[in-house]
Amino acid sequence: MASANGRHIGQEYVVLIGDVGSGKSTIVEKICGVSGRSSDSSGSFTKESKLFHSQDGRLVLADTPGSNALTDKIQHNCQIAVALNYEDVSRIIIVVKADTRIDNVVHGVRVYAEQLLDLDSDVLGVIVTHMDTVKWQPSGLIQSLNSELGINAVMFSSINHSGIILCNDILKICKKKFKLSIDGENFFKTFKVSNNNMRILRSGKKQVDLFKGIIKSFYEQRQRFPQNVQADLTFEFQAWMLDQITEAQKRMYQENNFDFTGEESLFEAGHIANMTNQLRGLLYNIRIEAMNFAPVSHGVNEIRQCPHCGLRWAKVIGCNGQTTCGDNPDISFREWILDTINFFYPFPKALYSFLSKTRNNGVMATFTFQLRTTDILESFNVVRNGDRHVRRQNASASGRIGCGKTIEWTTMNTVPIPQEFQEDASVKVNDVEVVPR
Repeated sequence: MASANGRHIGQEYVVLIGDVGSGKSTIVEKICGVSGRSSDSSGSFTKESKLFHSQDGRLVLADTPGSNALTDKIQHNCQIAVALNYEDVSRIIIVVKADTRIDNVVHGVRVYAEQLLDLDSDVLGVIVTHMDTVKWQPSGLIQSLNSELGINAVMFSSINHSGIILCNDILKICKKKFKLSIDGENFFKTFKVSNNNMRILRSGKKQVDLFKGIIKSFYEQRQRFPQNVQADLTFEFQAWMLDQITEAQKRMYQENNFDFTGEESLFEAGHIANMTNQLRGLLYNIRIEAMNFAPVSHGVNEIRQCPHCGLRWAKVIGCNGQTTCGDNPDISFREWILDTINFFYPFPKALYSFLSKTRNNGVMATFTFQLRTTDILESFNVVRNGDRHVRRQNASASGRIGCGKTIEWTTMNTVPIPQEFQEDASVKVNDVEVVPR
């Protein structure tokens, strides 16, 4: 990646991304005092990522090609990947052009935000350009971006906006450094490299519309189930939808006779990835909703293991001295903690399911999802099968949990707290492979 001049310690490194013509290069010209970067040409003028220093020396901007260019998509997105990998990033700023409708601006940001779901959400910021062409107030867009996408670092630029103000606005949101890595595993999750074959694009859109139809039908049918089983239903649905993404990938490459060979192989993979990234966004929204069933705080910061039976415990009350495995004056809370912690170890991939388990005393409602589809959604039905008792570890015949032997907290071995049980655990969709192996 080309650099305009030398690098200095202590500067903030910011990468600008966005569509062709969104105004990235104009921002660079204003802040860095350079000329000739922006263009009124019909295509993408910026062909490679290049570094520029702000005039006061506090900021380094990476100007990148538009990722939605009609030609050279692969090369353009590789250049963006180079910029992200260059060094630790203070911010990735999505540059989007103002529109008469705020909803269209939010959509423009969403396209990039959903592609970057696997990155730390705190790395993202937004600059809205061409603000002199619209009449709506910035506060409305800030509220929409925060509520819908969780992005609150939003800046605005107009024809009279000075480079000094823009530079200061960017520096205010640079709080920490993020080490990013775009490699062969996550390249397709981050960038669109498909061509504009309308037949294939329609095929991908059909799969996305199918998913939207399933989700709409699910929400309508969920209302007819009792409130106390809707958590279980939502958890099972998100797991089922994860499997359906693989089925959608199969349908798409069979329908279009993809063979992933020859010159078109990368574009074929790109089309699959483009469709999958949209489905990942829908799955992400479902998982966000599922987290609404979570307790606000778990209150657990350390877990230790009984040396006799292997049961894992959290000390929520009591001393560090001797006690009995299974002894706790607050039986209901003890079982809540115990069931929750030990659920993760025999079932390490069971995201969210522990929440409903603790809510319903170890009993989970089970469901079947019946789907019929050809080119469109013909029918989708949710059927309740019954209840399932989640297995508890080391329960005696009398139902007592724990082996009853003497244990001492300070001498017990510690075990890692499952990531899903930590209070700062965030919803992810990185378990979705955007291109089938």
